[in-house]
Formats: sequence, C-alpha cells, structure tokens
Amino acid sequence: MARKSMAFGVEMVRFKHALDQLNANRADFKGFEDRIKALVVGVAGLETLNAQQEALKAQLREKTEELNNKRDDTRRTYGELKRVWKAKYGVNTAKAKAYDIEEGTLRSARNDSNN
Repeated sequence: MARKSMAFGVEMVRFKHALDQLNANRADFKGFEDRIKALVVGVAGLETLNAQQEALKAQLREKTEELNNKRDDTRRTYGELKRVWKAKYGVNTAKAKAYDIEEGTLRSARNDSNN
C-alpha cells in the first residue's frame, strides 16, 4: 500500500509532539530509549537538511534572477547589433541574412544541446 503523502511541516509537528509525549512519559517506555534517541536524532537531522534545502532554494531563486537579467541584457545587445548589421548591409541582402542563424540550424543546435 502506498504511503499517504504529508506536508513536511505537518510531519515535523507530529514527530516533535510524539517526542514531547514520550519524554513526559519516559518511565512507561523503558527499553525503548534507543528508539526514542533515534527519533530525536532523526528530527534534528531533518531540521538540518530542511534548513540546507531552503538555503539552496533561495540561492536557486537568486541565480535564476541573475540568469534572466543576463539573458535580457544579452538579447538587447544582440538586437542592437542586428539593427546596426542590417543598416550597414541592407535588409534583404545575403550579407544581411548572414547575421541570423537559419531556423533549421537553430533547431539542430537546440537538439544537440539537449543531449
């Protein structure tokens, strides 16, 4: 049977609540000290990993914004130079068309980069 999915925060609340209850009733659970300790270690490990994951998500958002800004700047530069190129060589000349890569070549290059 598949395990029911549960939000991480909800699961952490459940784990911590169980630890509180186990600690409050420790005398009733003699012989389970190593399992209780394993739960403590597990919760601490999850908290650490979650904090690391959140930091990486923040870094990813930052890098995505940086990449998008660089891409926008590069598109503007490309467009400027394309206008200058076409102004110099004309709009419909072979030389003017040489600036742009052909659509078929572009698709081929995109497929090559995905491999």
